[in-house]
Amino acid sequence: MSQKTSQPVAEYMRYNRNQRLLILAGITLGIILVALDSTIINVAIPTMMGNLGVTIDQISWVSIGYMLTNVIVLPMSGWLEARFGRRKLLVTSLITFTITSLLCGTATTLGLLIFYRILQGIGGAALMSTGLSTLLDVFPPERAGLVTALVGTGVMVGPALGPIIGGYLVDNYAWPWIFYVNVLPGIAAIMVLWAMIKEPQIPADLTKPIDVAGIVLLSSWLGCLLVMLEKGERQGWMQSNFIVWLLIISTVSMVLFIYRSLTTEYPIVNLRVFKNQALAAGCICSFVSGVGLFSTLFVLPVFLQNLRGYTAQQSGVIMLTWVLASSVAMMLTGFIGNKVPARLVVVIGVLCSAGSMYALNSVTYLSGPEHILWPQVWLGVGIGFIMAPLMTASLAGLTGTDLGDGSGLFNMTRQLGGTIGIALISTILTKRIHFHDTMITEHINIYNPETLARFTMYQQAFMSKGSDIATAQGKSLYVLQQTIQGQAVIMSYNDLFLIIAIVFAIVLPFIVFLRDPKPGEPKVQASMH
Repeated sequence: MSQKTSQPVAEYMRYNRNQRLLILAGITLGIILVALDSTIINVAIPTMMGNLGVTIDQISWVSIGYMLTNVIVLPMSGWLEARFGRRKLLVTSLITFTITSLLCGTATTLGLLIFYRILQGIGGAALMSTGLSTLLDVFPPERAGLVTALVGTGVMVGPALGPIIGGYLVDNYAWPWIFYVNVLPGIAAIMVLWAMIKEPQIPADLTKPIDVAGIVLLSSWLGCLLVMLEKGERQGWMQSNFIVWLLIISTVSMVLFIYRSLTTEYPIVNLRVFKNQALAAGCICSFVSGVGLFSTLFVLPVFLQNLRGYTAQQSGVIMLTWVLASSVAMMLTGFIGNKVPARLVVVIGVLCSAGSMYALNSVTYLSGPEHILWPQVWLGVGIGFIMAPLMTASLAGLTGTDLGDGSGLFNMTRQLGGTIGIALISTILTKRIHFHDTMITEHINIYNPETLARFTMYQQAFMSKGSDIATAQGKSLYVLQQTIQGQAVIMSYNDLFLIIAIVFAIVLPFIVFLRDPKPGEPKVQASMH
């Protein structure tokens, strides 16, 4: 073949330094907005319920719809990119997300709001996965670790800032502003990406058939699974026929989806990429880490508000401690990415995360702020050391369309793990509170000398303030009951922190199957499409 034959060059060689930085800024901004919208709505739910005249079960679909489309579209990102082209997919995703953010704020009925949130989730999910693979192509391979760290920082910072920004907007303006806040940054990101990203050297394959059956099976599997996890606890799990049918449909759809994905020529999700051992192990680690990470994001604010007495906005500010620590750690992993094995960094991150949650296992009502501060710092360091290096070690060696498929599956498993983690942790908390309440009540009775002494002390205190003996006894019993419930709750949260520590530790055995690139090989190879 002649040396003059036109051949695609590495994508990063088509961009100069300024173009790369602008693309990095545009994609990172978009990813932060998408991640932000997964949590910013939580603090506005009570206000939205009153304005729209709906119940908590009804308003929960505003969050379910967004999560559902995120989890379904993420693994489809590789196929969408190959079918329509990266530039079109990125810009269209951002336009969809931005326009539907505006529409969400204008919604006057629950049905319209849910519909717009579903469309918003579709646009955001495609951006999350395709954005990363784009940056890995635009930047030289030696910068892959730093780029992955920056994207990971956006993914982490967004959800943590959600309660802070949402609380401020709801308190000072109105709930539609939690959606309007996306519009101007979204438009800026759209303009940057439209102007800077070049058309791919290898054109999109518009002849590739659409795997309609695969889309239906994937949507049925994950949709029924997420609804089951969201509604299961309130409906009594297997005591509800609705939950049983959701489980059956989800299981059957999953089996059929896996079979079709492995046998059809053009599957909507390329599960064959799991032949790569590092990716398979990485997705398992991503799933387990997602369970631990999102469970922590769910538990800590509730713990700070219900047990420590902080407001939603105050707890959000306190959570900034681990966000800042996580951001610094992620940036550090970006700079040391070419010098330190990714697997070693992940091990350190897992140990820090598990250790921080184990430290919170001993927190009581008398614990000072320092007992919460330092575990959060180490949690942030641990998360920062896990996310970016884990992605790097999971995607190492993948090229072409496999990189897009692998990135989508990696992100999907993290989101799916997070959704399952939140659902399970809520159930566990309810059951542990009931368990500890029962156990403590069995040991506290009027025949116990310590209980009798405490009851008498309360009774005398109330009588000294003017209560008659009957009223004083009633108030004393109430105080004892509240003390029992309070101890049951704190013990239940201690159990949760220990469980989350164990969940993080489960990642350790799978790290050995990840792949550290050989000397001189880039951490994550760029794709050329």
